[in-house]
Amino acid sequence: EAFLLERLETLELSVTALNAFIQDPTSFLWSHLLEQPQAKQPHLAYGSAVHSALEKRNLAWREGETFDTEDLLKAFETTMGEREVFIEREREHYLHEGRTVLERYGEETENEKPIILSAERTLRARLMETQNQKLKTNNLEGIPLVGKVDRIDLFRKDGQDCRIIDYKTGEPKRTAEAVRKEGQLFRQLVFYKILCDLSPSFSHTATVFTLDFVGNTKRG
Repeated sequence: EAFLLERLETLELSVTALNAFIQDPTSFLWSHLLEQPQAKQPHLAYGSAVHSALEKRNLAWREGETFDTEDLLKAFETTMGEREVFIEREREHYLHEGRTVLERYGEETENEKPIILSAERTLRARLMETQNQKLKTNNLEGIPLVGKVDRIDLFRKDGQDCRIIDYKTGEPKRTAEAVRKEGQLFRQLVFYKILCDLSPSFSHTATVFTLDFVGNTKRG
């Protein structure tokens, strides 16, 4: 009990942890408080490789460098070979899927000219107490929140308003109503809105939140 109380004192709540708690409190206990080691599931390792390739493209684009579809595919293949662990059959399956998906996605988006403010940016904030709730961690009031945003785009150079973009490799949700019905996705958008509004290190105003589905069907 003392150990769990100590962990709660230092825990920063992410949307992944929040969703885990809502779905299965026991799983949250083992994964996020007791930090039980777990092998990464193949579909999650694949998703990480796709995110890594897109991160490299975003960082290059932010610096005004060229990063075409061929570069995107090479970045994905490198990550699959060096950072993620699969059995051979899984590796071949996800390599094929990733090449197919990223070639299509890369060709659809490589001529875009986004004004990228940042990529894979970590935001931290504190959700302060309400009138009827009081919580302190590390002798500070409120609940510590943390999240990593895949990409942040400005609508105009030196502008204040921005778009928050999160990549997904699952089945696209094409309408706002479909996202609302998918509890985990909707909570993620709300969570990012709270982070952007409350983070002391984030001086821009997030006005649009986009889930960019990099999947097997037409772009979502």
